[in-house]
Amino acid sequence: MVERGNRGLRQAIDMFVLSAAVKAYRESTWGFNFAQHRMLVLGSVRVNELTALHTQISELWMAGDFDVPAGQERLQEIFESDLLPASRYEGAAALPDSFAQLMPSLDKVLHRLGRHPICCVTDRGPRIPRR
Repeated sequence: MVERGNRGLRQAIDMFVLSAAVKAYRESTWGFNFAQHRMLVLGSVRVNELTALHTQISELWMAGDFDVPAGQERLQEIFESDLLPASRYEGAAALPDSFAQLMPSLDKVLHRLGRHPICCVTDRGPRIPRR
């Protein structure tokens, strides 16, 4: 269960995963080419606060359950309530008609991203805080 204070981050991570799956779908269906997929989260410049944010995001990622029914149902709900209506309103043709059509692309994206894709970057370059 996501704590109330994490709800916005949970939704952002879920949308990050969904948008990556849509990109992968467009690559395989329409021949588009996307070099990378990144999510930027800005935080404090204080190392302790940055470390805490990194830990929070990492924990939310690991608890995302993107490859099991509970997580996929959450993603499907967002897909059907947010992405589909918005794309139909905007006339976006390069979106699958159903979440089931997106599933192979979701599997591909989860494989690409791996189990722990979170990287912390400071003004001194990339680093992963100690836990």
